[in-house]
Amino acid sequence: MLISKIKTITIFLCCFLFVQLFIQAQKDTSDDNFMAGVTMPLHFDDASYDYTPLIEEIVDLKANWIALTLRFYQQDITASKIEIPELGTRFWQRLESTIQTCRSKNLKVFVIPIVFLKDANKGDWRGNIKPNNIDQWFGYYRHMILRVAEICEDYGVEMLSVGSELSSMQTKKSRWNMLVEDTKSYYGGKLCYSVNWDAISSLSFHSSLDLVGISAYFPLTNVNDFDPKPAKLLKSWNNIKSDIKKQTAHISKPFFLSEVGYRSFDGAAFKPYEHSTDGDQDLKEQYDCFNAFLECWRNDKDLAGAFIYETYKYGKGLDLGYNFIGKPAEKLVREFLKSKLE
Repeated sequence: MLISKIKTITIFLCCFLFVQLFIQAQKDTSDDNFMAGVTMPLHFDDASYDYTPLIEEIVDLKANWIALTLRFYQQDITASKIEIPELGTRFWQRLESTIQTCRSKNLKVFVIPIVFLKDANKGDWRGNIKPNNIDQWFGYYRHMILRVAEICEDYGVEMLSVGSELSSMQTKKSRWNMLVEDTKSYYGGKLCYSVNWDAISSLSFHSSLDLVGISAYFPLTNVNDFDPKPAKLLKSWNNIKSDIKKQTAHISKPFFLSEVGYRSFDGAAFKPYEHSTDGDQDLKEQYDCFNAFLECWRNDKDLAGAFIYETYKYGKGLDLGYNFIGKPAEKLVREFLKSKLE
C-alpha cells in the first residue's frame, strides 16, 4: 500500500515538473520580453517644452518601451570637439523630467545620444565623420556618454545606447571597448549600440555589449518607384531579414531594430533614410512600407524588439515626415504593438 502511494506521488510530481518546464519553455519563446517601442526625439529648441502629451500618445498606442533621442552637435565632419551642455542647464533638466514622466506612465526607457553636424556639405553626416584629432574627439565623446550614463543610472533607465550610426568610427575596437567598460562603472542597465543599416558587418565591439540595435532604414526598392506594390515591399523585407540574420549570426548577442520608420511621401520606400527631401504626400506608401515590415517580422522569434520612428509635435496627418499618428499607418503600428504584448 505504501509503495503504491509513493509511486502515485512520484508520478504526480513528475507530471507537475513536466508541466512547469513546459510553461517555462512557452514563456522563453513568447514575446513577454519583446521591446515594443516608439521613438520620441527630444529635439525641440525650447528646452522648457513639455513632452507629456506625446508620451501619453505612446502610452495610448500600448507600447511598453519609449526611446528618447538626445541631440548633441559638432561643427562638421572633421571637428574634434563635441558641444556638451553644462550641468544644471535646461537641456539636462528636460531629460531628467521626461524620464520621470515616462516611468510614471509605466514605460521602460531607452536613451540614445546622437551626434549631429552644424555644417554639413552634401553627403556629410555622422556616419562619415573623420575628426582631425581622434584622441580629442573620443575624449569629448566619452565625457558626453558618461554624463548621460550618470543620469540614466540615477533615474532608472533600462537601456542606454553608447552610440548611433557612427559608421566611420565603429571600427576602432579598443577605443569602444574601453568606453563601454567605463560606462559600466557609471550605469548598471543594458548597453547597446545602434548600427546603421549598411554598416552591420563593420561593428567591431559587439562582444562588449548586451544587445545590438540596427537603424533599419533599408531601401525597399532599387529605383524611385512612386507606386511600389505591397508584394514587392514584403519580398524586399523578407530578403532584408534573411541578410540581417546572416550578418548577426557571428555576434551572439540579441538584436533589435533601434529605429524603423517611413515618411508619408512619394519615394519613402526608395530612400527611407532621407529625412528632408521634398515631394508629394503619399499616405498609402507609408502605410504599405509599414505593412511589409510588420508582416515580415510579426511572428519572428529572433527579433528582440523594434522601436517605431517616430511621434512628433508637428504634422499629425498633414506633414511629409515620419510621424505616423493621425495617419493610416497608425492602425498598423497599434496592431503590431498589441500583437507583441498579448
